[in-house]
Amino acid sequence: MDIKDDSILNIYCPSCGLISENYLTEDVVELEITKSENYATNMIYNAFKNLEFKNKQNNGINFKTGKKPELKYENSIYSSIEALRVNYYPCCNRSAKINSLLKMSASYCPFCGVKHFADE
Repeated sequence: MDIKDDSILNIYCPSCGLISENYLTEDVVELEITKSENYATNMIYNAFKNLEFKNKQNNGINFKTGKKPELKYENSIYSSIEALRVNYYPCCNRSAKINSLLKMSASYCPFCGVKHFADE
């Protein structure tokens, strides 16, 4: 498994050959923020609901939580791994899944950054 291989220091983009600090897309970050906000909203609502239940037994304090807040829509990201094609990189003697268009034209080795053309 490549992730556990200590000899790989950087991962190169197969499309441009550059090293990135972060390969998360805006869609992934947006989905995670929405999921986190929904989770926090549920936790806060449940905490207040528990407080309401505990105070029902106490005659002096009346506390009503109200209706459950509406959660934000979580726009699912569908994986496109199935659309990727396996490409062999002889420079590192390894394979990686890349976009079909890159396989037909040219791509950079994700392990060392060397450019490979389709006719090789």
